[in-house]
Amino acid sequence: MKNLVLFGCLVLSPLTLSEESANTGKLKWQVNAGINVFQLRHHEYINDPIPSYDNIETGTVFGFGVEQLVDDNQSWGTKLELQDIDGHLLSSFRAIDYKYGFAENWQVGAHLGAAHYDFRTPAFGYTAGLGLFYQPFAWKNWGLSVEAQYYDKIARDKLHADDPKDSNAGPDSFIDIQNIVLSVTYSF
Repeated sequence: MKNLVLFGCLVLSPLTLSEESANTGKLKWQVNAGINVFQLRHHEYINDPIPSYDNIETGTVFGFGVEQLVDDNQSWGTKLELQDIDGHLLSSFRAIDYKYGFAENWQVGAHLGAAHYDFRTPAFGYTAGLGLFYQPFAWKNWGLSVEAQYYDKIARDKLHADDPKDSNAGPDSFIDIQNIVLSVTYSF
């Protein structure tokens, strides 16, 4: 594809660039929606062993993010994601969202970020995850993804009326969540 390179109003020269190289440095916005399959554990009693994970459940997920193509194979970005976990809102902000293209139409990714879980009282913690992304050229702006995510020790103060109050309960409770997210992505 031939493009004219403009600097101010001065035409420098026509260049032939690959489509990906032409997009290097540009922002790519994305929205995704899908389902999550999750397990959680709630540790309320500080002197008891950490409980095992609950049964597997499902919920919905919606995300909005932006990424910047660094070169033909790599991109960095950030993302806000909202999930329904056991009837409560889990929101996460991916401060680092990295993707690497290892084959045509395929990328692997990893992310780190912060999380907020709206259960009884606000709870805050960290998130990390790995993902696989598929976006064939024929699908244009559409793609599919599967991600494994972990939310570590989302902590909250025990201020709610439903919280245990005995001496074994302690002032805080902790929630760990592990899930798999399957989603459809639209890029623009």
